[in-house]
Amino acid sequence: MKPRRRGGVYFADLGPGIGRKRVLVVSYEGVNRGLRQPVCALITSRDRPRSLETYVEIHPPEAGLDETSFILCHFLVTLPESQLEERPEGFVTGPKMIEVQAALKRALNLP
Repeated sequence: MKPRRRGGVYFADLGPGIGRKRVLVVSYEGVNRGLRQPVCALITSRDRPRSLETYVEIHPPEAGLDETSFILCHFLVTLPESQLEERPEGFVTGPKMIEVQAALKRALNLP
């Protein structure tokens, strides 16, 4: 099994009550290779008013998405690779990952 790559969008089984959802791998490549438990941000297509700037809007066809979606950088989960599908749906571009990094900093109150 290959380690999941940072910037990759994968379907993940988040268990009962949540189900199968898209996630973006946000953790460092070394963590992904060594621990095999990537940190992921949930992706939703639900458009609603959001009061905090801890999300990033993403438009198709980027990352293999078929509808406008939102990367929720405040909704982070650490998942064993067994809960993520083997193949990514796609990858987030470099400029969009810079936006994700900024939203993660806001969500985690990092300098």
